[in-house]
Amino acid sequence: MAEFNLESYLIFWPGVVALISLSAASALLGIFLSLRKMSLAGDAISHSLLPGIAIAYAFKGLETGWLSVGAFISGSLAITILVFLNRGRKHASDAHMALLYLTFLSTGILILTAHPSRVDILDLLFGNLLALDSHSLLWILPFCALLILATIIKSRSLWLTATDPEWAQYLRKSLTKNEFWFLFSLNLCLVLAFQVAGTLLSLGLLLFPVMTIRQWSSHLSTLFIGSVLFGIANSIIGLFLCFYLNTPAGPSVVLASAIMYFMNLQISRRFAK
Repeated sequence: MAEFNLESYLIFWPGVVALISLSAASALLGIFLSLRKMSLAGDAISHSLLPGIAIAYAFKGLETGWLSVGAFISGSLAITILVFLNRGRKHASDAHMALLYLTFLSTGILILTAHPSRVDILDLLFGNLLALDSHSLLWILPFCALLILATIIKSRSLWLTATDPEWAQYLRKSLTKNEFWFLFSLNLCLVLAFQVAGTLLSLGLLLFPVMTIRQWSSHLSTLFIGSVLFGIANSIIGLFLCFYLNTPAGPSVVLASAIMYFMNLQISRRFAK
């Protein structure tokens, strides 16, 4: 167990700021990921980032900016393939999504294992909070703010297209445009989150907060506020676990989120009786 040390906390501060801002942005997008029943699609996209990260690493090393660009391109390619495979279907095929993320994940791991002595694969799969510095915040924070603002502005359209697509079409809300905007926003959010939680666990930042607050309410404004609060609380608790138990930040935050979810599930069931 780590002892309290102010210097240790100061080393963590860029990662802490990044994680809290990512938690807020992820929680908002997670609301519509849950409403659209696209959790598996989110999992497929998060796994599909790895080949782009591996290729960027092969050419540019561990430069955060290039890793993120590679991840975004790889995720965008996966989205394009997924849309093509499911063209003409009302809902994406689970089989297509599973095959897509298995293909991309295995490809990324094969590329990374070509340089076993130069990169720790676990940092890419599960995140490395200490790898973030003040320079990383200069682009993580603006993108998080952009995602939060854009999600709030488009919340009505996203809500309508997710819950009542026929009425949304009557109001001339484009289902296709909203779908593409949401998928690429989801891709950007996962790209930002992979540095904290890795490609395997970043989806937890999106899903656990909204699933927790949905135990208590399904009203949109409550989901917005509750998801952000639970997301930030989960991150703070996870960071304490990370520091005191000397465990990776990504799994610690996701585990804290899971504990929070199951606690609220049990409490809400007792109140429902």
